[in-house]
Amino acid sequence: MCSRACLFLIGAVYLYAQVIVAEDVFTAELTVASNVTLEAHSILEALNNTEMQVNKTTVTLLRSEVVAECLIIGDETSCNCSTGYIWSNPVCYNYNCCRETTCAQNVSDSTPLCIAKVNVRIKGSVTLNSGEIWGSNKETQLIDAFKVLNGFESLNVTGQRNEREFTVADFEAAVSVEVPTPKLQGVVDEAQTNLRATDISVDTVGMVEINSPGKVCYESVPVMKCTFVETNIKMDSNGWNFFGKDGKRLTLNTGTVAKLNSACRYECEFKKGSVRHTASTELSVALLPDVVTLKINPLTVDCSADPNAKVKVTATIPVSTEQFEVSWSYQEVKKPVVSTPVGGNLVYEFHAIISCVNIPAPHTIKVTFKNSEKQEKNATVDVPVIYVGAKFCKEEIDNRVSWPKTPALNTVISDKCAKGRVGYKSRTCTGTLWDDVFSNCVDAELNKVLNAADNFAKGLGATQEMALDIFSGLFNSSTSDTHSNYSTADVIASINVLKSMSKASQFIVLEDGVFPDFVHAASNMLNNTWSGVNTTIVHEMSSKYLQSVEDLENLSRKKRMCVFWHTRENKWSEAGCSAKTIQGNSTVCECDHLTSFAVLMSKSDVSTPDLDMITNVGLGVSVCSLLIFLIVEYLVWSAVVKSNLSHFRHTAIVNIAVFLLLGNCSFLASSFPESLSENWCLVLTICKHLFYLAMFNWMMCMSVMLVHQLIFVFTPLRKRVFMLFSGIVGYVFPIFIVGSSYTYYKYTEKPYYEKKTCWLVFERVLEGSLHAFLLPVGTVILTNLFSMVVVILTLVKSNVPEGSNADDKETAKSILKVVVFLTPVFGLTWIIGFAQLMLEKNTLLHIIAIYSFTILNSFQGLFILITGVFAEQKVREEMIKLIMAKSKGKSESMKNLTSTTYTRDK
Repeated sequence: MCSRACLFLIGAVYLYAQVIVAEDVFTAELTVASNVTLEAHSILEALNNTEMQVNKTTVTLLRSEVVAECLIIGDETSCNCSTGYIWSNPVCYNYNCCRETTCAQNVSDSTPLCIAKVNVRIKGSVTLNSGEIWGSNKETQLIDAFKVLNGFESLNVTGQRNEREFTVADFEAAVSVEVPTPKLQGVVDEAQTNLRATDISVDTVGMVEINSPGKVCYESVPVMKCTFVETNIKMDSNGWNFFGKDGKRLTLNTGTVAKLNSACRYECEFKKGSVRHTASTELSVALLPDVVTLKINPLTVDCSADPNAKVKVTATIPVSTEQFEVSWSYQEVKKPVVSTPVGGNLVYEFHAIISCVNIPAPHTIKVTFKNSEKQEKNATVDVPVIYVGAKFCKEEIDNRVSWPKTPALNTVISDKCAKGRVGYKSRTCTGTLWDDVFSNCVDAELNKVLNAADNFAKGLGATQEMALDIFSGLFNSSTSDTHSNYSTADVIASINVLKSMSKASQFIVLEDGVFPDFVHAASNMLNNTWSGVNTTIVHEMSSKYLQSVEDLENLSRKKRMCVFWHTRENKWSEAGCSAKTIQGNSTVCECDHLTSFAVLMSKSDVSTPDLDMITNVGLGVSVCSLLIFLIVEYLVWSAVVKSNLSHFRHTAIVNIAVFLLLGNCSFLASSFPESLSENWCLVLTICKHLFYLAMFNWMMCMSVMLVHQLIFVFTPLRKRVFMLFSGIVGYVFPIFIVGSSYTYYKYTEKPYYEKKTCWLVFERVLEGSLHAFLLPVGTVILTNLFSMVVVILTLVKSNVPEGSNADDKETAKSILKVVVFLTPVFGLTWIIGFAQLMLEKNTLLHIIAIYSFTILNSFQGLFILITGVFAEQKVREEMIKLIMAKSKGKSESMKNLTSTTYTRDK
């Protein structure tokens, strides 16, 4: 008798209302044990279109197929994966059944058993020790090392090269499964030992999934996401790389956002040891030209000589893959223009007839580039016009540069720079005289350094090596040319380099090695004479130079500051915060400031160090006081509870004390929200919400009982009625309010609590979970306030007929006693909390309200102890009796002991 175990791979897709807006794909394995007469396709047909519940969602099985089959005859087993599948890594490394071989072990219970083939490529390089030579035996050793990987298909050495005294061999390998990183690292380590290599590094492609958008706009900020298949492995590092047009890989610094202005290849990486997992994608960008160079010929138009003068306009941009729609316009006239490729550029030429009508505005010619996403980029050039009778500067040749006849108050620009320099020269006509020539011709090598610094500030290639190259290039350029006519342009470019690097240093750590060249370059810039420009430009250069040097930060030498946001002063504060551990760029801070008690009735956290201290001391005293109060109540209960009225009163006040004690303990437990997990923060928020509401509801039970006793003197409240009423109001109502509010905010996906305070959320008036606390508490306080007024009026009314001064004093004393005794147990001090909600934040009254609320209510447990024990005559007398009885018992014991001893001596 033989049996057969078939493993089916089931794919289920959940469709929303038959519209494929989003889908969740589930993959599962099903093992079926059958005899040889049961065919697999019958099972597959039975599974198709079957529905089941997954995570409370109905899914439909759309596809199923046999992935493995095991034939078991007695003690012999023969298992095979179906075509397109391969043994999983656990099966390979635990049972030595790898690749597509038949497995002679019973592995049918392994999960997963067979997995779909994937294409994983491994590219690496082996650097041999000095003196080692690469040969066929080395290649064989390398292949043997990688053969142990599951799904191994091939390994080829693609080339050899020499780097200094070391021989480096590049290789490529292919496997058909995703390789576990620890396993691959182990293979690399073993190969490095066997080959006596200095280093072996490998890159994989196929284990990282990269998602990128379709075509995006120029200078947009699209989101690209990379997902690594091994979620349980902690990687050493991860990041992004950018491949320029020259194929050179540049690092995108972590934490920067690069505006995209070119269609390039982006790579993400996850690195662990010598293994780097990568994925790359080409990002399609609707381009616009980065730089548009406009030239006009002639440089000026002389209307006094030719009223119908033309200018030839040339717009030049680098060659682009984007098909631009290009047009030019002058004085509301717009015309298209086509390009002509010249070398590595696209050149657009056209002629414009310049109007000789004298107008105050400049004669501006605009060239517009429009891409496939309808984005536009404009470039403009002003054409100086000499009107009839207007002042002008005569044509002049200076230092082999021709400056044409130019109207007054206009500047002419020439691109004639000396060899080895790039940029332009400009000259302004003032009245009828020429100003000095301003040269912005920058050394070509320094211009490369400037471009590299701009890219560094954008996060492209922002590495320590690149920073060192930039400052080294800046230092070399600052010592290469000291000619005064040209040094000013170099100084301006050098200042711009420093400005870019100072901007980058705000978020990129610059190590000590880069600063010697920086200091020397900054010093050399001051050795040259800043001449050839006007005073305004010199002052501007001086300001930029100082700011750039002062703003350049060495983050590795920064003192780490641990602070919290001081809500009352609206600034960061160091009070109570300190740095505990510092590792690299990471700092762990600990702050000992607590969440203030006033947050219970505030729109946001109002904690300050003083309020934290008051809260901490007050709640500690209250907890101790409430414990003492409950112990006293337990000791005197049978002696003081002798009527329904006393039973009602003591039952209510004991429940008030219990729930206040639990609420205060929950508040103390959540005083450090940053150290609590999400779940614990939620639990403590619910506890505070429930316990404080229950406390207030029992306060209302007590006040209702008191009012009933005063109004219905001859109709006493029955015990059963009070206990039923109190049970519903004191227990059921708080549970219902808290449960319904939590359920509502959970299913509406609105926040029920705030993590930074572990308390309810206030959004605006009548919005936010805090109202599930404020409204019930407000109702109770108003009810209790009404009850107190009734008690006071009753006392006043009962003493009116007497009319003597002595009786008035007694009445006043009685009223004062009522207010003092009932305020803590009625929770009337919480009225101040509503005042702080209505007052404008950070005003004097608001600060007074916050401190008053914190002091009175954090010490509420102490007030209950005072009014419920020391000010309660019966309780006080019973406690004295208990103490005296205990003292008397000890005295009698000592007396009996003395008498017995005397008799024996006698």
